[in-house]
Amino acid sequence: MAKSVREQAAGGRQIRNAVEGMNRIMQEVSQAAREQAAGSKQITGAVDSMNHMTQQVTVATSEQKRGGDLVVKSTENINSIARENLVAVEQMAKASEDMIDQAERLKRAVSLFRTDD
Repeated sequence: MAKSVREQAAGGRQIRNAVEGMNRIMQEVSQAAREQAAGSKQITGAVDSMNHMTQQVTVATSEQKRGGDLVVKSTENINSIARENLVAVEQMAKASEDMIDQAERLKRAVSLFRTDD
């Protein structure tokens, strides 16, 4: 009977050791799960931050495009005004040439009426 009691005691210790080992493992698993949850929260926060930055880049890109479109439109307007000015300058040059020709003709016409004293 003493042998049986010793075997039972040994079996009880083995069971207790197994239970304690399982408790340690469960605590480690629980700690790992908490760490994983914390890591997941950090990842989620980083993804949210990245999404926000992506939206800001999208808005900034859109604003840049509008600004670029305004620059293109302004450049086109300046080009159009420059062409109109060129036409006006050419017309003024032609008018000046015509006036010079008329002045020469008038000078010749007046010289016909000149009398030498």
